[in-house]
Amino acid sequence: YSAQKERQADPHSHAVVLDSHFSRIAYVPDLGMDLIRQFRYDPVEGKMLAAGTMRSGPTDRKALGPRYIEFHPTLPVAYVINELSSEVSVFDFDRLAAEQLLGAPDEEVASAAPTLRLRQTIRTIPDAFPG
Repeated sequence: YSAQKERQADPHSHAVVLDSHFSRIAYVPDLGMDLIRQFRYDPVEGKMLAAGTMRSGPTDRKALGPRYIEFHPTLPVAYVINELSSEVSVFDFDRLAAEQLLGAPDEEVASAAPTLRLRQTIRTIPDAFPG
């Protein structure tokens, strides 16, 4: 039983990060499930409603292990650190999808479209690296 399989046997959330444009969409990287969980955040009530998930990198890859997400300070771009695959995935923030999510009735939030769209994934170590 490999260490990576063990780390990905269950959900492992590592952070809650709000979008940098509205501060109303929370993203939770889940290392165990290779997902970014998306939530609509209500700052007045202090509540979050589940609003779907998206892969933390390319759909043809396994054992990505997203650990953290950070938004660019001025551009509509987010960066996801995929720890297990030693990659950084770059996502475009979809403002229209975000506006639709924020305006949706509570009963429709769970089926919201993803607000992040994968642009590219970059390895952080050379291909020849033996590990």
